[in-house]
Amino acid sequence: MGKKLKNISPLQVVKEKAGELAKREGIEVSPPQEKSPKTKTKISSSTTAETEQADKPVDKKISKNDENVSKPSAKPATEKRSKKSTSLKDKTLENVDALDSNSDQGELPKVENVEPNGILKECQNQDYGELFTYSRNGVQFGIPVQNVQEVIRDFGEISELPIDLKACIGSIIYRNKLIPVFESKQLSNNPSAVDKNIPKERMSLIRVMIEDIEVCFTMDKHIDVVSTQYKSDQKIGAKNGHLKTFGYIKNTIGYKNSNLSVIFLEKIWADLELNLSSQDVIDTSEVFEDQHSKMVSKSQKEFIYARIYDFHFVVEISSVIEIIEGYDVTRLHGSNSFVRGLLNLRGQVIACIDISSSLGCEKLIIDERNKYLVLNHHQFEFALCVNEVIGIRSFDTNSFVSASTILGDDVSGLFSGVSEQDEHTLLQLSPEFIITSPMLNAYKLEKSD
Repeated sequence: MGKKLKNISPLQVVKEKAGELAKREGIEVSPPQEKSPKTKTKISSSTTAETEQADKPVDKKISKNDENVSKPSAKPATEKRSKKSTSLKDKTLENVDALDSNSDQGELPKVENVEPNGILKECQNQDYGELFTYSRNGVQFGIPVQNVQEVIRDFGEISELPIDLKACIGSIIYRNKLIPVFESKQLSNNPSAVDKNIPKERMSLIRVMIEDIEVCFTMDKHIDVVSTQYKSDQKIGAKNGHLKTFGYIKNTIGYKNSNLSVIFLEKIWADLELNLSSQDVIDTSEVFEDQHSKMVSKSQKEFIYARIYDFHFVVEISSVIEIIEGYDVTRLHGSNSFVRGLLNLRGQVIACIDISSSLGCEKLIIDERNKYLVLNHHQFEFALCVNEVIGIRSFDTNSFVSASTILGDDVSGLFSGVSEQDEHTLLQLSPEFIITSPMLNAYKLEKSD
């Protein structure tokens, strides 16, 4: 008779095999709950080989499952290395994929903070179509007229400003702002222009606004406001504004019998943006501005300052379209001393007005050297002939009194106010009074029904 073997459960064999494999791989496997067998099976020696053959595929299956449990699926090493050198877009996509893969587990992955590159702050292109021209120490300069705020004649002391910028000779405190002052003659790249002993007698300052920065340029005399065909296409930022390739003179153009240096406002803005932290003025004694000073600041207006013979007058800058010279005037038959003729301004015919006779002076000589203020009122335009355009000035409108209480009827019919400024009697010209003057009645067309 064959020898009896112990009663061995096939499940027990599987459990022992799985335990041995898990122990070799270092994985703790909790023993499964074993069900009580209903019957015990007697296994003879003839069935031992079959049992061993059945154990082999079980071992293989357990080994494969055990590998899946112990080693999570990983991407190839080459893919990991490529991830380290990915762009900002790839990192963002990687974080999104990680969020999707962990959303089922209720875990929020840590998204990597990537700092963006520094933003380059740029100055918008300024309009160089019309230039405010002036002279300084025999050199002519031009600034975009829309950037010019006013001409300052009484500016006090120029204090030292501790910034290392070419041509910056200091700063002034004006209207609660610290404003850098640039010597116009030193803006050029010409070494001979750098002269620290430039005379400052009768020097004025042009206050200019470039974006949100105020700056002043030295001036001896205002020349004119001229139109150009020049268009700027150079953008400059606060980070590259210090580059040597950009100078403070943007362009040099021919003007009359000399050169006109156009100041590069964008470059100056970029350098000040880097070197000037703030233009605010701290004054603890005047922290709270009184109501009177607020009213004065609101009544300040900008004027074009001009002269006819010895009469100094101003006109609000909002009424001035442009300042021209070198135009021919076509005389009219029967024209009087008030209307000197017609002027063709780029295809638009406008009247040439001369008010010198109303001021008790001789008629102005009309030739190609005359300067004209092109004024408008309610869409009516005319050219006023003057001897000289001095510049842009700022005045308090409350300082003017009614001209009718001081001047005679002929003069008060042209000027609305009078003020004493800079040892001169300053007249405020009214374009409306000129348009409605009886001396223009002969030239007005009657409206037809």
